[in-house]
Amino acid sequence: MPKSRKAIRPTTPKGHASRHWSYYTHNAEEAHYEFSLQAVEFFKKLHYGDGFILDITTDIDTLDTYEKWKDYSIVVMLDGYPTQPASRQAFQQYMERGGGWMGFHVAAYNDKNTNWPWFVDFLGIKDVVTHGDFQRFRPAVHH
Repeated sequence: MPKSRKAIRPTTPKGHASRHWSYYTHNAEEAHYEFSLQAVEFFKKLHYGDGFILDITTDIDTLDTYEKWKDYSIVVMLDGYPTQPASRQAFQQYMERGGGWMGFHVAAYNDKNTNWPWFVDFLGIKDVVTHGDFQRFRPAVHH
């Protein structure tokens, strides 16, 4: 599982911890990386009470089995998405079994190089050709 940087806790109705994790990469354009660092700091400062656990990872492709995803209530992808076949399959299984997802900017980027038909369908958009095309698409929400 991703290494926890900060644990915060809201009570869940069933009395179980609500696990959330955020992903960002060091390999993004500078503006995207800076946004991710600011977003991580924002999520770390949230306080919901007992039951909320926030894990942060910079290597989403280590989450290469559904077992590593299944205990999370929501995944927040700040500037990327799974790139390896095993982590893509694990993410797909997580979503198809009721997982929650929130993606920011590049996390929902899809172009001719993505080569992930399921993700294209999941996002509900066609290939993005230019940065301007990406900025005009409507948000997709899955949970």
